[in-house]
Amino acid sequence: MTAPHLHPPALPLGELYSRDESLGNGVKDDQRVVSRSTSLGTLCVLDDFIIANIISSIVVNDGGVDARDDDTFSSQSSKCVCQRVSACVTLGRLACASHALKAFADAPDVWRAMAINTGTPVRFASDGSWKLACLRAFGMKTTTRLANVLPRFASDFLFRPWLCATTPLKDEWMQVENVLDVDVDTMTRELFEELEKKNVPVVIRRAASSWPATKKWRDEAYLAASLPDTVVGETPKKTSDFYAYMRHCHTDEAPLYLFDPLAFRRSAALADDYETPPFLPDDLFAYLGDEDSNVRPHYRWLIIGARNSGSFFHVDPNGTSAWNAVVVGEKRWVFYPPDGEPPPGVQPSEDGADVLTPISLLEWFFNYYSDAHEDRRAVRRSRLRPLECTARAGDVVFVPSGWWHSAVNTADGPTVAVTQNYCSAANVSKVLAVLDKGGRHVSGLTGDALATLGGRFRDALHEHAPDVLLCDRTRKRPRDDVGSNSAEPFRFNFSL
Repeated sequence: MTAPHLHPPALPLGELYSRDESLGNGVKDDQRVVSRSTSLGTLCVLDDFIIANIISSIVVNDGGVDARDDDTFSSQSSKCVCQRVSACVTLGRLACASHALKAFADAPDVWRAMAINTGTPVRFASDGSWKLACLRAFGMKTTTRLANVLPRFASDFLFRPWLCATTPLKDEWMQVENVLDVDVDTMTRELFEELEKKNVPVVIRRAASSWPATKKWRDEAYLAASLPDTVVGETPKKTSDFYAYMRHCHTDEAPLYLFDPLAFRRSAALADDYETPPFLPDDLFAYLGDEDSNVRPHYRWLIIGARNSGSFFHVDPNGTSAWNAVVVGEKRWVFYPPDGEPPPGVQPSEDGADVLTPISLLEWFFNYYSDAHEDRRAVRRSRLRPLECTARAGDVVFVPSGWWHSAVNTADGPTVAVTQNYCSAANVSKVLAVLDKGGRHVSGLTGDALATLGGRFRDALHEHAPDVLLCDRTRKRPRDDVGSNSAEPFRFNFSL
């Protein structure tokens, strides 16, 4: 599935030197790049980032125009829709003011935010335009008259998202394969236990190739029927609508990513289509009870995404390790060890609960990948060199506790995967240490269940697996009030 050629909302700044309106270089008048001062007036003193935030606030504040006074759309009964129409009208008027404001007002991220945050279902347009999708959803008139007009304003800030959205991973970013590679025919439970103790990433080839899911999940209709409703980020979506979005998300710098922690609770059919690989250890969290009882953290997710979507750099929650099986498609993995510096371009908060990363995975590759491989002889640089691998359909990747990692989908079509986090004897000390902290460090629980998780888990281990506690070096039972009932729990969210 190759994305069609789409014009960016703005040109790179380098175009100023070849098509500036003040240069007599033989370029036609309607193709010259307008100067910043001409097109923005007094706003030209503001950074593009600031102007974009001002434009985006129109979506947040619903425009500030009384939608009922405008005759460009039919009357809507929903207050939310009226407010969104008001924002659309304001953005449209801005776009008529100048070439620069048109570039800012038409930016895909502005309309994507409106589509995601509105209470009205917005179906992605087949031409890959969030703007047209919003206008149609709100009952407004649309036109394609200006669709093919080349931009005449130059801004690297506006050009970069388009570049990241339309660029596949380069061959040079896909060549390194330095993660330990083991075929499933040679993998045993004893061998995996040794590798788990070393706490290093491993890719186990063909470990999921015999699952029914590898055939069934290629069928979009089967997935949509087995799981009609899902969640993308925190927004409920129809699975069929999400597949329609993936077919046309050519302009999204960071495509939406389905990361559903409840999919296998809602769909017994999907849960029956896969099984935990037999060489993996038992999950000690299972002693807390069934996941339906809401007494244990989220631990398994259905993952679906288009090309260039994926998970940003993060460390898995609760001190757990994880395994990730590609069922359909392909993923490119990048790992950084826990005892070194964070990956370049990644800034965790002091407590590690929040992480600041580049806006998209492709932006990280553009800006930081080559730096991570320069000066291999330097000791400090050698610590920053990542481990990398490509996992294809049927492969299982072991993600060890504490490792920074990122995975980007590289197949032309949808990539579908299942992942599970677990606690075993090899990482139980790390898990208990995180649970003792409580609060935002723990995922999948809230309230009393969150505050008492550490104590309940120790009690369960004492009852069902006392020998495992010999592996625990913390030797500290947390108070029942560890954590805050009002604290926001850690949760995966790679969609927005």
